[in-house]
Amino acid sequence: MSARGRISFLFAALLLLLLAAPACSSVGADCRANADCRGDEFCCTEGKCAGGMCTLDCRSDRDCPSDMVCRDDKFCLFTCETDRDCDPGFTCKEKDGRLMCSG
Repeated sequence: MSARGRISFLFAALLLLLLAAPACSSVGADCRANADCRGDEFCCTEGKCAGGMCTLDCRSDRDCPSDMVCRDDKFCLFTCETDRDCDPGFTCKEKDGRLMCSG
């Protein structure tokens, strides 16, 4: 195979890998609409989400990633121990015996 053929093959292989790669998570990212989030995430715009945060639907803590808990059987919020564990706009609050970052 010529050098040009190898380069074309490597480019095609790289492109295929990029297209087949799973979408990265945007959980916790600021958002204004569901289109700002990825995959099965949605944009929570309730006050508890500090006006706009990509998160996941849930019915229990098992539906959330390990560093999050299910709030009101509706959406996942990050766990915390103090306000410093939360992003700006969020504070560490207790709800149902669990500490979570809430807006």
